[in-house]
Amino acid sequence: MVDIQEVKRLIRLHYHEILSIDDVASLAKLSPETLRKDFIRKESMRLSEFVTRVRIENAKRLLEQTRTTCRQICSTVGFSREEVG
Repeated sequence: MVDIQEVKRLIRLHYHEILSIDDVASLAKLSPETLRKDFIRKESMRLSEFVTRVRIENAKRLLEQTRTTCRQICSTVGFSREEVG
């Protein structure tokens, strides 16, 4: 059985990196398919949605607490240049 809380903890530690399902599965020592199915079943969202939420939460915090530009914050939290626009 997958420890989803541990997976979420790993994502919160690595959210600023480029994360694929394979990357997260490797960090959690799981198969990508097992992680994908269990995460959706337990969290009612895809893993990529959770990563995006964590990135947005951290971007909001940085916007509120720093004078960093939006472009710099996007880069810091893991959104690529293509995603920023």
